[in-house]
Amino acid sequence: MDPTAPLAPKISYGGPYSECTANSCVAAGGAGVTGTFSLAPGDGDSPVVGYRFRFRTDSTWTYVTGSSVTITFAPPYRTFEDLQVAARDTLGRYGPDTITSFMVA
Repeated sequence: MDPTAPLAPKISYGGPYSECTANSCVAAGGAGVTGTFSLAPGDGDSPVVGYRFRFRTDSTWTYVTGSSVTITFAPPYRTFEDLQVAARDTLGRYGPDTITSFMVA
């Protein structure tokens, strides 16, 4: 039995949005424009069986199953948006969150 909770997951952008960094935050897409985001286990982490996630404009968590999944999101507003994700293991434990930010044009 694995005595530890999952690692923080990896988040990849599939467009049209891109991650804000310390030196750049390019606005893209727009209100109602769907973007894709891929969620994957942290390097060397297993077994991950699902994720919980929410965007800054969400009031509740959304839960998805799978080791690696792709989610979609159509921002309701032109805004600075965050995506917060935690991985879940077979025992139902959640690890630390990964948070990423992007700007909606």
